[in-house]
Amino acid sequence: MIYKFSKEMREILIELLTNNIVVTSWGITHLNISDAEISFEVDGFKYKGIVSIVASAKQLYYEVRIGERQFKDCHLQDVVKIIDKEVEYGSTYQDELEKNMIL
Repeated sequence: MIYKFSKEMREILIELLTNNIVVTSWGITHLNISDAEISFEVDGFKYKGIVSIVASAKQLYYEVRIGERQFKDCHLQDVVKIIDKEVEYGSTYQDELEKNMIL
């Protein structure tokens, strides 16, 4: 069976796949995709839990939900940056990487 996604969900999926190195660092599991929302669990350095991306009424804009936090009117090109900042990357990111590296 072939499922046809809405234009908004196709665009955000393409954006996530285009940034696959960043996105895979979040430790994504339990991916769910519908016409109006993409949700998944992450296991990042800064946040572990559910992330949702919901299409907005404005074209190329989305609402990003990370746990209880909501980021409204996020442009398509900013979604990955917003999620990465909240889930994975921070001022101690390099130290965390080095601490968790297997040598």
